[in-house]
Amino acid sequence: MVSAPTYSPDLAEALLRLAENQFYGIYHLTNTSFCNRVELAREVLGLQKMHDYPQLRAVTQQELRLPAKRPRFSGMENLAWKVHGFPPLRPWQEALADHFSHLKVAS
Repeated sequence: MVSAPTYSPDLAEALLRLAENQFYGIYHLTNTSFCNRVELAREVLGLQKMHDYPQLRAVTQQELRLPAKRPRFSGMENLAWKVHGFPPLRPWQEALADHFSHLKVAS
């Protein structure tokens, strides 16, 4: 399953810009670029300096036994955002690194 992770502070800032410009309608806003869950997990592990994690592997939807079927691709293009001339939100990898840079890790 591929999607576009969204960092809530980036989303909040974008929503504020929309409100200040008095644009109305439906906006799909995500950080740029797409990834699957394994790629996201690898990025998190890499940021935590845990590069070798042999238990991490892709699984099928059947193996997950989710209550509802999920689409294989659910990324968004942020079209209305682009049409109004706003710059793209930063890549999800940068936002994720920013998130972890603000965390205080318990020893």
